[in-house]
Amino acid sequence: MSKSSSSSIPLITDPPKISAYNRGPILTTFVPPASCLSTLTFSTDMYFGHRDKGYVDAACFPSSTTDYGPWENAWGVYYYSPGICPQGWSQAATLSSSFGKGTTQLKLGDETTAVVCCPSGFSYSSDGHACGSTFWSTTSTLFYINPSLNALNSWVSTDANTPLTTRASGSPYIIFGDGIPIWWQASDLQVFSSAAAAPSITPSMTATSTATLGSGADSATLTQTSPRSPMQTTQPENTSSSDSETSTQTSSSSSLQTPQPANTSSSNNGLSVGSGIAIGVAIALFALGLSAGIAKCFLSKRKQKKARMESSSSMMTGVINLSEHGREMVNRGPVSELYVEEGGRRNWSTGVKRTSELPGQ
Repeated sequence: MSKSSSSSIPLITDPPKISAYNRGPILTTFVPPASCLSTLTFSTDMYFGHRDKGYVDAACFPSSTTDYGPWENAWGVYYYSPGICPQGWSQAATLSSSFGKGTTQLKLGDETTAVVCCPSGFSYSSDGHACGSTFWSTTSTLFYINPSLNALNSWVSTDANTPLTTRASGSPYIIFGDGIPIWWQASDLQVFSSAAAAPSITPSMTATSTATLGSGADSATLTQTSPRSPMQTTQPENTSSSDSETSTQTSSSSSLQTPQPANTSSSNNGLSVGSGIAIGVAIALFALGLSAGIAKCFLSKRKQKKARMESSSSMMTGVINLSEHGREMVNRGPVSELYVEEGGRRNWSTGVKRTSELPGQ
C-alpha cells in the first residue's frame, strides 16, 4: 500500500464541495464485465474502461448518482462513498491527508479512510484514481479497439466486433485505467457487513457495453460487443463469437433479492401437506380400529362355536355308549332258561329243547 498526500496546494475543506465529487455509494458487490480488461482502447497508450478524449465504457464502473459529465471534470477527481472494491479488485493504495488530481485536492478528515481499488495485476499510478500495468509478453496478444468521433460527435469504431490485435515487441505496453476510489468511516462498517453478505454475480461469456461522452446535448454513445477472453491468456486464434463474455452489474441503486426457498409443499385437490398427513393418519387409525373390531368379533364367535361343539360332543358321547351297550346286549341274542330234573338233579339248560325221559321208557 502506498501513501499519498499534498500540502503545497490549497485544500478544499467545504463538505458540500467535497460531496460534489462523490459518485454515490457502492453498497453491493460490483462485478465489471470481463471485456473491460480483455478488450482495451488505444490512444497513444492502452486503456481499460475509460480512455482520454472522453471515451468511456460505463459498464466498467459502478452506477453513479451523478452524471459523468465531460471527461475533464468527471474523470479528474471522483470517489465513491461509502463503498467496497469490485469483485476481483483489491486496495492498491491508501491515501492520507488529501485526495485529488493536480490543483483540485480534497481534504480528508481524520475519521475518513480513502483507498484506490485496482484490478488484479494493476497497481496504483497517480491522481487519486489511476491504475497501471506493464504488458511485456511477446507471445500473448492484446485485443483493442480504436474508436473515433464522427461529424455528429458520436463515437464510432469499425473494429468493435473484430478487435485489432498487437503484441509487445522490444518495448512493453503500458496499460492505464481509472480505478475505483472509495471513502469510508468507521460508522460505515455495518454497511460493509451487509455488502459482504450480498451474493456476488459471476460474469458469463458475453459482454455488451456502451461508451458515452459527456452529458446532455453533448453526449455521444458507442455500443460494442467484446468477444474476447482476458488479455494475459488470449491467443490470436480465439476469435469466435462463442468465446464472448458478459457480466451483470450490481450497483447501489439495485435492491438485494433474497433467494426464496424452494417450494417443498405439494397439493392434492387443494390440500396442503399437513392436511394430507392428518387425513392419512385418521384413515389409518380408522382402518386399524375396524380391523381390531372384526378380529375381536371373530374370536368371540369362534369361542362360542367351540363351546357349543364341546357341549354337543359330550352329549353325543353318552348316546354312543348307550347304543353300544344296547348293541352288545342285542348281539348276545335272546336267552330262555328251562328247569329240568334229571335223576333227581336239577339241571338248567339254555336254549336247548330236550325231550323228557319218563321212567320206564
